[in-house]
Amino acid sequence: MNFERKWITLENGVKVFLDNQAICKGCGQAIIWAATETNKKMPINPDGNKAHWATCPQAQKFKSFGIKPKDLTGGETSGMAARMKAEGQK
Repeated sequence: MNFERKWITLENGVKVFLDNQAICKGCGQAIIWAATETNKKMPINPDGNKAHWATCPQAQKFKSFGIKPKDLTGGETSGMAARMKAEGQK
């Protein structure tokens, strides 16, 4: 995977700094760790267009901090709220 440390703008308009390469612990796909302008960490797909949690089949297993992505159904946000809803808690 080609990798260059630089600022990019994602398709949703969020500006991030590509920091280092890694492997997703959920699905095993190559990712790039990026930092937002407010220094929040975010995994990015190697093509640089989307945050990895938007495409990872295991995204629901990870806690979300800061930006809360919509799940793949387009409904509830992923993370604690979705897990609590699935378990019947409020």
